[in-house]
Amino acid sequence: MVRKYENRIEIKPKVMVGKPVIKGTRITVELILRQLAQGINIKDILRNYPHLNKKDIYAAIKYGADLVEAERVYPPTQKAHAKAAYFRQGFRQIDFCKFQKACWGYLSAP
Repeated sequence: MVRKYENRIEIKPKVMVGKPVIKGTRITVELILRQLAQGINIKDILRNYPHLNKKDIYAAIKYGADLVEAERVYPPTQKAHAKAAYFRQGFRQIDFCKFQKACWGYLSAP
């Protein structure tokens, strides 16, 4: 699969702590996606960052979409399921610690 953003998005460990950025800038993909999510339109983003162009914005959107597409969701473990069920009953964290100690054998079972 050819990724259309490959020549527009780069990841360098020394630039923005390795977050994906628009090539040659310090503008992160995250920043662009957050601004779009806040309702800022592409024209306003381009006005605020004149060295960007529409293809950069679309590359950021495509990059984000590809990350979500590749995401895998796994069922919770028995331990996580027990903890979630316990908190649904309205118990506090301290209560859970007592519960966890009392049921440690069950919670640590594979």
